[in-house]
Amino acid sequence: AGYAKEHGEIDLFLASLKANIACRDAIDAAIHAGHDGLHLHVDVKGVLAEFGPERVSHVLAAALLDKMWDQRISHDNQMWAASVPMFATGNRRYDYVPRSHSMLLNEFVRQARKEMESMEKQAEKKPSIKGRLAAKPVPSDHPTKPRGQEER
Repeated sequence: AGYAKEHGEIDLFLASLKANIACRDAIDAAIHAGHDGLHLHVDVKGVLAEFGPERVSHVLAAALLDKMWDQRISHDNQMWAASVPMFATGNRRYDYVPRSHSMLLNEFVRQARKEMESMEKQAEKKPSIKGRLAAKPVPSDHPTKPRGQEER
């Protein structure tokens, strides 16, 4: 907030904070809707589509970093959370930390990480539009004449 204020970006900072809070609420709502008392079947894809992998990763990592002491969070998820770049301190992150039970949050993180990994693999397989255009000639309605035989 201090940096944003100094650089005239307080509106962007507040908008990002609101988006993080909305992401937190969507994660908590997905967990609540997908938990039947025994199993968790959540709409991870919907949350990722709405907020994007970067914001979802940030919000989930913030939650896990605040629960590093919690034995119900897997070691793999804790290590992942520690690897996510975090610019806010603990008290700044508190506003957007999901409030779901640790075991449910741990499972949501596991499923989200799996889906984000799948999204990355699909993006790697998909050639760019520029690459596809370079690979195939574009059909034309007008046949082209060899160089030097153009009409003058």
